[in-house]
Amino acid sequence: MLEGLALRPYVETDAEAVRRACFPQVAPERVHEMLARVAAGKRSVGVVATLDAQVVGFGQLTLWRRVAEISDLSVTQAQRGRGIGTALLKHLIALGAAQRPVIEIGVAQRNVRALALYQRLGFRHDRTLLLDLGQGVEPVLYLTLSVRSVSDSAEAVR
Repeated sequence: MLEGLALRPYVETDAEAVRRACFPQVAPERVHEMLARVAAGKRSVGVVATLDAQVVGFGQLTLWRRVAEISDLSVTQAQRGRGIGTALLKHLIALGAAQRPVIEIGVAQRNVRALALYQRLGFRHDRTLLLDLGQGVEPVLYLTLSVRSVSDSAEAVR
């Protein structure tokens, strides 16, 4: 893991730092709604990545009836490509694997860099939906990872 990188649970006092670092292009009220769901802590947990005590990433895990869904994964633009997203994903996968047999993640088809990362970690295409993620309707790929393949995919990445 990157020296100085720490992963920890999201707390409400992180809200503004997470919004500024990870979601600067998203309307503040939309980010506030997302983080309020995490803060409520009923089905969702947030994970904050810090580098030398500065927020550089965020991810969310939501427990559904049959799957654990990873969503709202973001790494600040200046820190991308340094392994922060991979560290966040591995952490979220481990949290989800302890709760559900399948981990799911969605990605806009145009986000080829994220898609390649998810596939490298063992996620496989399950279905495609047409959704509006804020830039108009577009294909969103939903990928799944069976818990029994988590240890295999973690070994493959090393």
